[in-house]
Amino acid sequence: MKSFFNKLFIFSLSFLILITPTLANSLDCSQCSINQQCTCELKLDEGTCTSGLWIVLKTEGNPLQIPVIAGIPPTKVSFTPTGTGKIKIMGFCFSTQMPVILKKEIEITTSFLQCPAICKVGDSCVCTVNNCTDGFYMIVNKVNNPVDYSIYSPVSNIKTNPYTNTFKAKENGIVGIVAACFSPLPPKSATADIIIDGGNSKCHVPHENPSWLPQNDYIIKVLEKGCTDSCGTEYKIEIRRGTNCGKQFWIWVDLGVNPLEIGKCYLVMINTGTSSCGHTIADKLSGEVTCPECS
Repeated sequence: MKSFFNKLFIFSLSFLILITPTLANSLDCSQCSINQQCTCELKLDEGTCTSGLWIVLKTEGNPLQIPVIAGIPPTKVSFTPTGTGKIKIMGFCFSTQMPVILKKEIEITTSFLQCPAICKVGDSCVCTVNNCTDGFYMIVNKVNNPVDYSIYSPVSNIKTNPYTNTFKAKENGIVGIVAACFSPLPPKSATADIIIDGGNSKCHVPHENPSWLPQNDYIIKVLEKGCTDSCGTEYKIEIRRGTNCGKQFWIWVDLGVNPLEIGKCYLVMINTGTSSCGHTIADKLSGEVTCPECS
């Protein structure tokens, strides 16, 4: 019976795609590349959509870890590609006089600036700048002092394509990378943050970067309390949305409220930025909620 209803839902959605009109130039997306947040906006000739659905999924390669399904409003959807390939974005609007579906397919190519999300203390950390023959590259300490400037120059000139920079961090923290290119035209620039993990600090860094999470309401369940070192108070949490099982991360939570209680569930806004020592992933605590069961 469950299989029948699943097939009926897929058939109904396919039928809706066939019969609903598509408005030209109504779905605009920002420039998208690997590990850079991409935002698409739904625009209607007859006004703002007040009820609908976003579906974002990969159609070629492996640019997304999981499909993105979100309600409308908002009329914008954000996601972070993690690989090359093609992504299809569909926006369904049900509040118009006739149901409307807006579709767009984008290709994710190699980004201008490529850096790893996490590097280990003492290991070689490599960043690459692509499609640039004249520009500059800068490395800065953003949290703690992972990079020793007496060994590594903070500013380098880009004269080769591709340009590669390698450094080794001496302690935990966050390193910021800035790259700017003046040739070929048009000029472009990009930034990246690299989490430096390892060393002697007790401040944990997640093994997986949860930046693929779209910015929306999520439920966190507090599983375990960690260290109270210089990095602050840490909690091991499970991130869920709806009734879907989430992933577990060690994060530093600084919500400016009373300490979270083990085993309790809280509704939070999850930032799309990197979670790390010195950065928070969870903010805007909305209060305790009933934990949904994982399906």
